[in-house]
Amino acid sequence: MKNRGYGSKVVHVSKFEMRGFKSFGHKKVSLPLSSGLTAIVGPNGSGKSNVVDALSFALGQMSSKTLRTSKFAELIYHGEEDEDGKKPAPFAKVIIHFKNDDGALPIDSEEVKISRKVNHDGQSTYKLNGKRSSRQEIMELISEEILGSGGHNFVMQGDVDQLIEMSSTERREIIDDLAGVAEFDEKKSKALSELEEVDTNLQSQEGALEELKDRIEKLDEERKDALKYQELSSELKEKKAKLTFLQVKNYQEKIEGIQDKIENKDQKIEKLEGKKEKIEEKKSDLKDKLEEEKELLREKEESEAVSIAERISSKVQTLKEQLKEEENGLEALKDDISEMEEE
Repeated sequence: MKNRGYGSKVVHVSKFEMRGFKSFGHKKVSLPLSSGLTAIVGPNGSGKSNVVDALSFALGQMSSKTLRTSKFAELIYHGEEDEDGKKPAPFAKVIIHFKNDDGALPIDSEEVKISRKVNHDGQSTYKLNGKRSSRQEIMELISEEILGSGGHNFVMQGDVDQLIEMSSTERREIIDDLAGVAEFDEKKSKALSELEEVDTNLQSQEGALEELKDRIEKLDEERKDALKYQELSSELKEKKAKLTFLQVKNYQEKIEGIQDKIENKDQKIEKLEGKKEKIEEKKSDLKDKLEEEKELLREKEESEAVSIAERISSKVQTLKEQLKEEENGLEALKDDISEMEEE
């Protein structure tokens, strides 16, 4: 069995073991295989075909009909009706040993063991080097195209006659498969499909790139508008600040002018108040003098002549008139003060 995936390296089956598989019974059967060509011979019904079935079974064969049974549970040894009275086996199990000292299989082990066991429910269990595994993992390791039971490295009964009866085109397909051409055709087809997908994605990306460019241009315009807005907003704030400053300055000047007027009026009021106090003092003095004159008049009424009394009376009248004038001046001054306070 030659591994095409690893150049000239060859996968060699060194041994395989069977237990409870078909006609091999309960006992563990071990068949060592030497390098080179190995032939298994024997009379009809001795189990030669079962050996090939065991290999195919262990390598993941999914069709029970290919193994010449209607279901996988029938691969289990079913016992014999004879004097020995052998009972059916509980399961069928096949283990294949591969020499891997040249690294033909992609696993870090000089020997690789693959096993498959089936129970009476038809459920299969796979193991790789003694550890539970899955058919998918086994197939990925050995590559079904190289070692798989469905490949052309297994020639079952009747396959030779079928090959002879095939058309030249069908035989060419098999030869291409054996030579690896079909594998490369499939890879080529897959690569072309991937290339087409990449081209589609590229066109899609180009469209997305154009949309992105348009979006960038739009964003650039929006950025310019935003910068212009910021510039105008800054200019507006500056002008508002200047206007506010001028308004405040104007108000301050008006307030200072009003304060000056108030101070001037306060000074005038203060002067008028001073005049008022002087007039009040003068009025008080005049009243005091009037009282003195009245007292003198009373004192002199009896001793002085009538002429003196008239003279005094005339003087009193004069003093009253002066007092009246001073009172009028005082009232006028009060009116001026009231008007200033109202202003």
